[in-house]
Amino acid sequence: SSNDTLTSNDRLEIQKEVNQLKDEINRISRSTEFNTKKLLDGTQSALISSNSGAINGMVVGEVDLASGDYDVQIDLLAGGVSQMQRSQIFTLNDGSGSLANGSTQLQSIAQFYDANGVFVLDTPQDLTLSGNGNNTSLTIDGQMSLDNLSAALQNSLVSKSGLDISNTRVATINTIQSQLAGVGGYIEIVSGSLGDAGEISISSDQKVLDALGMSINREAVDSRVQLVLTDNFGNVRQIKTETDRAAGLLNGIDIQFASQSAQIAGTQGLEKGLLISSGANANFTISAGESQVIITVGQGYWTMEGLSRTINAQIDAANAGAGIPGLQASIVEGEVRLSYERPASASATVANTITIAAQSTGALTIGFLEGTFSGFVDAQKDQNMTAWGFSRYLAFTAVGDAEINVGDGINVTTVVLSLTSAANTADMALFSTFQANFNDIADTDSVAVRVDQVGGAMVFTSLRVGTEHLDNQAANTSMVSVNFVPAGGVTIPVDLYMTQRLGISEGTVKGSGDANFKLHVVNSMPQYQIGADQGQTMKLAIAEMSSKALGVDRVDLTTAAGSSKAIGILNKAVDMVSAERSKLGSYQNRLEYAINNLRNTHSNLSSSESRIRDADIAMEMIEFTRNQIISQSGTAMLAQANTIPQGVLQLLR
Repeated sequence: SSNDTLTSNDRLEIQKEVNQLKDEINRISRSTEFNTKKLLDGTQSALISSNSGAINGMVVGEVDLASGDYDVQIDLLAGGVSQMQRSQIFTLNDGSGSLANGSTQLQSIAQFYDANGVFVLDTPQDLTLSGNGNNTSLTIDGQMSLDNLSAALQNSLVSKSGLDISNTRVATINTIQSQLAGVGGYIEIVSGSLGDAGEISISSDQKVLDALGMSINREAVDSRVQLVLTDNFGNVRQIKTETDRAAGLLNGIDIQFASQSAQIAGTQGLEKGLLISSGANANFTISAGESQVIITVGQGYWTMEGLSRTINAQIDAANAGAGIPGLQASIVEGEVRLSYERPASASATVANTITIAAQSTGALTIGFLEGTFSGFVDAQKDQNMTAWGFSRYLAFTAVGDAEINVGDGINVTTVVLSLTSAANTADMALFSTFQANFNDIADTDSVAVRVDQVGGAMVFTSLRVGTEHLDNQAANTSMVSVNFVPAGGVTIPVDLYMTQRLGISEGTVKGSGDANFKLHVVNSMPQYQIGADQGQTMKLAIAEMSSKALGVDRVDLTTAAGSSKAIGILNKAVDMVSAERSKLGSYQNRLEYAINNLRNTHSNLSSSESRIRDADIAMEMIEFTRNQIISQSGTAMLAQANTIPQGVLQLLR
């Protein structure tokens, strides 16, 4: 399935077989038994129950702990992010090239016609959605609009009968949503679950998939969380994990949790900018055509776009505002590029070259080398002076401060961001500074939300990984709300800045599951008497062998990437099965040794008993003979005694 010689429908058929195999693994785990006792469902090691439906305990090894109750708390350490997919940009099939909108029917969209002009939805087609260990299907046809398709996708993703991924948002993005002219006409899917649990794939006829052109614009990343377990005696154990499975919190038991933090995530905006610490190391002269311009870069943190902007502004202002025709700066692969194309009006003697001269000795921080270059030249910025941040630039007449209000459903905190519209001013806000500032004030204002960087996006994540239950108090729900307002009463389009620059939309999102819960564990390891005396016993544990315990319950082969990832998952599952078989083999060997030892003991005892029995018979015979001799001697003595008076009587006669 990881080979792209297969279509998505081919992979879907493979997935069907995989699903059947997972069902068979589960059947074997549930039904393998001896004398009505289940052997492979984990109950021959421990019985695990919880007061939370979002928690599942799985026996994966020998449970060497006493039965009892355990309190578990899940805390967020760093926020992950959910997956985001986008379709290709849809245009009308009338030759105008105009963008489609939510009301446009699929039969009116150019991308749904193949190279021969044949409509790929002449007959309705099925879309199969996979994710969260589930599959669901929906049917699309040519008369559906983009809004209808978005609604059908949303229903299939969030419904209990579908993939059951709550908080998933599917929307048709038009220019009114993007707030950018010419940007729109596509479908956007933002998964409601962070990390692997929120990964979604779509399968259908290859022509339909090509027409949709769905691609992953943001990879899913799991949150980093800490689980703290407290037993009845106050002992504490904690582990950190970046998955939805806690291993090692309890010996022999893994805890899988479906709890999720609420999150509002951006889609873009964070980038590697450049610190200009000294103007002398950033100022240079550009000569092109028959003119030259001295470029002066102010100190501070700059985005690469900001550096390009200030260079172009100074080029445009050169020569008393006449500028240098044909010369411009742009950003190519994260570096500033200067390009020059000699205008047609220029003299033939004018070379199509760019000459750069530093204003001081030493390397330029921005990374241009001194010399003459033909056509264009790329900078190579000083990597030691780079840092992650985001642009504060907003092309608006009156620019002031922006307030970002973030709440957790109970309290609200505000962080102020200073915006600028000046092209020649350092425009980058350092993310590490913004993050530390926000997290500090959120902590001070008792707002259970933190901000993190995930890839190139800023994400606001609730510290509550699910609902937090309190003694004799109402539970606190995992929640994040974000809204933007101009500070100081200045009317500026702050929402436009946040959506365009950072891809963050206002709104409120709730999490799912539970942040704290109780586990009740009963040690049910079977016992075998292998000795003659009290306490001479042996216990053994048999781990759970279900698809969930083996980690293969979410194996998804409907995409090439998922298939490649599945190889590693299956390798781990094979290792678990091999380890369990090895352990059972060692139990068997030990029992065979115990049986052999008992056989030897039995043989020795039988031999000893036989010898003892033989020795008793000999003694009895000796005693019998002695008694016989005594009896016979007594009789003889009595007879002899009787003869004496008889002899006397005979003499008297």
